Amino acid sequence: MNNNIEINNDSNEYDNELIENDIDHEYDEEYDDFDEEYDNYRNSIGSVASDSSTAYNNIKLEIELLEHKQNSGLSIDLEEMKYLQEKLSNHPLHPSNESADNYRNSIGSVDSDSSTAYNNIKLEIELLEHKQNSGIQIDMSELNYFHEKLLNHPKHQSALELAHIEWIESNYTFLSTSLSIMRSYIPVDIFSKSLQSLIADGLNEEIAKRIMRKQSLWIVRLSSHEISMLHEADLYGRYNTSGENFDIVELSAIYQSLPEKFTNDLKNKKYEWKLDIEINLKRLLVDKENGILSVDRIRNPVYLSTNKDEGPYKDRSSVRINEIVKGYRPNALPR
Repeated sequence: MNNNIEINNDSNEYDNELIENDIDHEYDEEYDDFDEEYDNYRNSIGSVASDSSTAYNNIKLEIELLEHKQNSGLSIDLEEMKYLQEKLSNHPLHPSNESADNYRNSIGSVDSDSSTAYNNIKLEIELLEHKQNSGIQIDMSELNYFHEKLLNHPKHQSALELAHIEWIESNYTFLSTSLSIMRSYIPVDIFSKSLQSLIADGLNEEIAKRIMRKQSLWIVRLSSHEISMLHEADLYGRYNTSGENFDIVELSAIYQSLPEKFTNDLKNKKYEWKLDIEINLKRLLVDKENGILSVDRIRNPVYLSTNKDEGPYKDRSSVRINEIVKGYRPNALPR
């Protein structure tokens, strides 16, 4: 906490403790580096003692940091959290405060790329939505204006990118395992295979039929480079996943095969195709985590028709490479 917090005459004993920095934190030795970095960052946060929008945002940031620390498995001072939450709810700019609308004029600029402007935009939205939820009519064009500014703000884009990276990292093991499993059912030369040849290789007939019918599964044997160069007509046609009712393993394998970015995507159609897969996958993962994912979306029944958890193909790393010289020549190279 900051040493420059102003204390009113009616401040309680805890306020004085904050000023004197007498809070004693005891953590395991393995968290020492985290604590030092965390405390250094908290010390850089400005005052939380005024009625300004800056102080209001600082209070929210203090709470977010404490919650992050708690969610990371570290102990926090619950009295400190309670103090900050009360300070937030009593702040004039908090949406629950009836006088919040009177303070909108005190909000600073929203027209720069700074963190202050970003927080001000969020505050404008928060106050307008509170007013709307209270049954008071608002100018929707104004709310839409702030939402658009929020979406286009560099700080918001950075937050989205960070959230995406965290999501990928937290699900990496499951995604990678799913890709390995599906490659055990789909050979690297799937593009030249027939139903009979898949069965001859040892695939169950029902599984072989599903793989031949749902060609978007074949993506797991394409290189990310080749996928990035596919025409959008192919993505929305041959490799369209919409309405296919893939189970979570199948869809995870497809997603894990996709490139981070696509080439020749001026209209963002390829990006939108991938985003649709990502949104559907996130829904499946959330339902799985909450224990409400249906049995057929956990694993399609065709894969449960045998006593084996994986298919007959041992090569889990090779992908097809298209070399466009005179037509194309399929090759199998390590991914």
